[in-house]
Amino acid sequence: TPPFPLPLVYSPFSPPPLATISFPCRAAHRPVPTLPDALQYLRRDTYPSLFEFDQANATTSAVTEMHLRNVDAGTWYIGIYGYHGCSYVLNLNVAPATTCVSECSHHGSCSGNRCSCSSGFSGNYCENKTQALSPGHAESGFVASGSWNFFHFQETTSGNVNLHLAQASPDSDCDLYVSAGEQPTQYEFDYADTSFDQEVDVLVVNPSTEVWNVGVFGWTDCSYTLTMSIPSGCPCVTGHGHCAPGSAVCMCSVGYTGPTCADTTQPIENGAVINDAVAAFSWKYYGITTNSSAMLISMRERDTEGALWLFASMSGFPQLDAYDVADKNTNTDFHEVHFTFKTRELRSFFIGVYGSPFDTADEARFSVTAWSPEL
Repeated sequence: TPPFPLPLVYSPFSPPPLATISFPCRAAHRPVPTLPDALQYLRRDTYPSLFEFDQANATTSAVTEMHLRNVDAGTWYIGIYGYHGCSYVLNLNVAPATTCVSECSHHGSCSGNRCSCSSGFSGNYCENKTQALSPGHAESGFVASGSWNFFHFQETTSGNVNLHLAQASPDSDCDLYVSAGEQPTQYEFDYADTSFDQEVDVLVVNPSTEVWNVGVFGWTDCSYTLTMSIPSGCPCVTGHGHCAPGSAVCMCSVGYTGPTCADTTQPIENGAVINDAVAAFSWKYYGITTNSSAMLISMRERDTEGALWLFASMSGFPQLDAYDVADKNTNTDFHEVHFTFKTRELRSFFIGVYGSPFDTADEARFSVTAWSPEL
């Protein structure tokens, strides 16, 4: 075991149709401040990394497993990453494939190891819903660990669209992702909920006429029900904002932002340092107004490296798909963005610190500052 958490890549193997990879993680023979924890990654034809892989298990269980069904021919690489450091034994078990991938998503029937999809579904394991989601109609399905199901919708509404995902078992875990124009991934999306809650909601604000793609990802094997609805009332948190007559889009009061005005904003003084913390898939927002021709915004992660992203905008609080500048570097704990102008004048800047999808901690601590030479 290395003295510090380092990625370890094992020799390639060419698995038959079904493979199970597991290892128990035990505390290393040295003092560690936290429980032992190692993460398991798999990738075809090249080494995996924390952010590029075909399948992963990043749970904190003492024994980590991944199940691969109907594996494509090729060279596969296993990567073990020491999140908190531990010693381990890696096991590989193989068996002939006798079942279909992801049980045909419960959208078709299995014959041998091939899926025959029900009407309205397509894909190698019936993972794609060909027709658009309808408001109020529940869609059921199943995703095996590491597998996806995809849906889409297109609703012309002046309000919002809500997606409700209910998992059949409290012991399973599905993640919900939404993206405009293309299918979401674990790294590219506009909205997401990756919590361990049995029921989750994602609110798509003012979807306009775009085609929105919805992905259900199986962190573990997971049966679920997905329902789309168009809220008729105003979703704003009471006291944080209001909706215009006939609209379900929130107009937030000063100090609040987000789809339902639930996110708070905090003013930051020129040159001041604010210490704060943010959870994965969550935002912390700040604002500053200065009379200058330049603005430098810096953020340092206090306990992590690459787990937080820094965004800034001059037209409103930034979102993942709407910002002016950003630093999403995953190889450093220091992030910085800047603005320069030819003339000095009064300008407002909106700053966002986002907990990236790769942080496994409940919250990541950081320090943020904004500085402008007011000459």
